[in-house]
Amino acid sequence: MGGLAVDLNDQQLKSHKSTIRNHMSMNSRIFALTAVSLAASLMPAAYAQQEYYALARFNKIWRIDDYGTNAPILTEFVTTPGDLGGGFGDMLGIEVDPGTGDIFVLLSNKSGLQHPNSYVIRYDINTAVPSLELVIAEPFLSGLARRWDGDWYSIHNDEELWLIDQETGSWTAEPLDTSLFEVLYNPLTIRPDGKVLMEFPSSGARLVDPISGETLESAPSTGVIPGTYAYDQDGSLHGASLHGELLRFDASSGEWNEYFDASMLTFYIFDVAFRYGPDGQGFNSLCEGLPNSTGQVGSLELLGSSVASGNQLELNTRGLPAEVFGFYVMSNQAGSLPVGDGVLCLGQPLFRYNSSPLLSSDEGTVRFPLDLNHLANGAAALPGDTYHFQLWHRDTSGGVGTSNLSTAISVTFE
Repeated sequence: MGGLAVDLNDQQLKSHKSTIRNHMSMNSRIFALTAVSLAASLMPAAYAQQEYYALARFNKIWRIDDYGTNAPILTEFVTTPGDLGGGFGDMLGIEVDPGTGDIFVLLSNKSGLQHPNSYVIRYDINTAVPSLELVIAEPFLSGLARRWDGDWYSIHNDEELWLIDQETGSWTAEPLDTSLFEVLYNPLTIRPDGKVLMEFPSSGARLVDPISGETLESAPSTGVIPGTYAYDQDGSLHGASLHGELLRFDASSGEWNEYFDASMLTFYIFDVAFRYGPDGQGFNSLCEGLPNSTGQVGSLELLGSSVASGNQLELNTRGLPAEVFGFYVMSNQAGSLPVGDGVLCLGQPLFRYNSSPLLSSDEGTVRFPLDLNHLANGAAALPGDTYHFQLWHRDTSGGVGTSNLSTAISVTFE
């Protein structure tokens, strides 16, 4: 998608991990025992799916219980030892793994440190001990939002929205309508339907379609720039001002309500995050594809929600050859059958969308909105139904016409 991609080879990644782990092991000896006892005393016996965390100044991570009430409880989860002892940058984003409850923090260069990389650090929810999750071979990242498939959105150099691969640290610069801004502020979060909320200095908070780059309706800004935002599982918007006020947006009045002034505790709040899947509840990777003639694997991704009654779900495939015909197929059965130069990961019965084939764009993408009231088999999606989707497309191999298939994704509807 007009993307720029940089990969860290295995040797570089091992070197970076070794360097950081050396620093971490030293720091862990300093605070691990304190962190273990602290975490044991603070963590509830059973974790609710609505745990809420704030990343604040002085390297503190706070857990916010009873959020949205007039008397929330802020409990310090951990205070990190500076920048983990290695000059690895400032803490500029937080996210939570909805499965394990572990906390991810983005470290990057925003205060003049001349380090060439950014890092995602994982904090174990039970021990509060950090470990290196990912090295990104580029500084000047800010904000962190975890997508349904584990990949990360972040803002590069205050001007680009990046999608970062969770395993390799390679990135794609997503398209973005640049007519509304000169720079982007740090905060970003993902709405339950997959749209990205970002702060633009010239137009306030805006919802952005991350696939097309189109800026959608204005969103309610906290009025304190930069604000920071997080959607809860029900789609309600919470936030915090830079100076530490915890806020909740009242959709009926169109106003933000302050429910707690945490400034005496936190001084500044840089980012907030709930523990739940930000989008893609019920989405799962079914199988990996094989490379097509571009050398890439066609990657199927979803934008939207698995809530059947909401009827908001789109298929998007990138990494395809330009201007090739294809069509999406659907089945309620999985399979594995070599077809052309690819693998059909769906079983019988197999249903095809589009009597007229779709055409990939110049950037090698195909996007298709689903009608959940009328799927390819003619039925409506119902809660509990599981269907699998894949793109089948034309391709060439050695100058000979053939076909290939994208990765496949299964959706269990709610």
